[in-house]
Amino acid sequence: MVVRSFFVACCILFAIVDVRGAQWARSKIPTRTPEISKQLWARCFLQVPDRLVTSAGDERDLWRSSTVIAMADLPGKFEVFLNGKIIIKSDGIPLGEEQRFKIPKDILVKNKFNALVIHIGSKGIARGLASAPVLIDYFNELVLDQEWEVTTTQPNAADFEAKVKKPEFAAYLGSQFKLSSRPLARTINPIRGRQITPGNDLLLLETDDDLAVEGLLSEPEIAQPTHFSFDARGRLWVAQYRQYPYPAGLEMTGRDQYYRSKYNRIPPAPPHHDRGVDIISVHEDRDGDGIYETGKNVFEGLNMANSVVRGWGGIWVMHTPYLLFYQDKNGDDIPDGDPEIRLAGFGLEDTHSVANGLTWGPDGWLYGGQGSTTTSRVLDLDLMIHRFTMKVPLFGAIILLPKNLKCSLMAEVISSGLVSMPKAVFLAATMGAKLGVFTSCKTDNI
Repeated sequence: MVVRSFFVACCILFAIVDVRGAQWARSKIPTRTPEISKQLWARCFLQVPDRLVTSAGDERDLWRSSTVIAMADLPGKFEVFLNGKIIIKSDGIPLGEEQRFKIPKDILVKNKFNALVIHIGSKGIARGLASAPVLIDYFNELVLDQEWEVTTTQPNAADFEAKVKKPEFAAYLGSQFKLSSRPLARTINPIRGRQITPGNDLLLLETDDDLAVEGLLSEPEIAQPTHFSFDARGRLWVAQYRQYPYPAGLEMTGRDQYYRSKYNRIPPAPPHHDRGVDIISVHEDRDGDGIYETGKNVFEGLNMANSVVRGWGGIWVMHTPYLLFYQDKNGDDIPDGDPEIRLAGFGLEDTHSVANGLTWGPDGWLYGGQGSTTTSRVLDLDLMIHRFTMKVPLFGAIILLPKNLKCSLMAEVISSGLVSMPKAVFLAATMGAKLGVFTSCKTDNI
């Protein structure tokens, strides 16, 4: 009935053209239009919170810098206008795929209803606007799945303008923004930041007089490096977290405003894992001139591998939710067999904040960190479960492996900032609001 009524409304539009602009018919998602039409215009009005309009006054300008619009299922060419300015021109988004686009700063206006207009070309006309666009900022989202206006005639300039008075139809209020919960998927064309060629990047880096910085490796040889370490031969090991932020083979079923996600299953460990694009590589400066002229990929196709160290006869990889050990007794960088799962159960809710930072301590134990937005229930080789829930903001500590390579696990972080562990204590300390630092304090009596 809704589709039939809308079809009649669209037919009337062919016969009536007002000199003051297009004739807009009321609709809802999904919109429909007669296939004989050559174009479709869909419009709604957005009142937005001040945080999306007013600069934060710092370089990051977090709220406005993070504002995007997510669109999906638009197989033909389309354009998007915001207050009369074209912000998107696309050749289309395949069915079942999503694309997120940046909202340019200084286009959204305060105390008005901003006009969002989508122009769909002839190829997508039959399908119309089938999926609701979503306006997303750093913590919040506004799903535009209610009222829309549509027309098949060319709008005039006034139809694209923001309105001071709330329109009678297709108007979304700033109060309708909700904390984000909508699942996200990898966008087909990532929004890239400023690109600077190797060599030119160092020219922009300002340091103190007593600090020297040199470029060692760059794209395309490495990409998205999150961790590096040196082995006993002076070689540089790099974890390339290329799969970030979406684990391969998993479907996100929900999330919260802090990007803590729920997935449809627990990913299996290598070698039976869902193949991703993460890489563990090793690089060597054989002549000692400070240039790493040789390099090779030791592991490819990993999935959420963000940290690597070599030691105790093999290669250790944090491959969330697993800590893996690849035995390599002869040191040829070719594993002697499949990896051993030394620990399992590290949290994967926020791939920006998973267990990370593997490093050997002077005591021969292996240390690491865990971010504040993941929760772990860690299973060791003795099949003992250790609960690890962050209670201290911004920092965490993980992993103790004595020299005999058997796992001793920590207990949970407690509110005083101490991480209680068998035969050890980590003292959590913070420097400012952005950095968490841990120092170990080994003791038998606590």
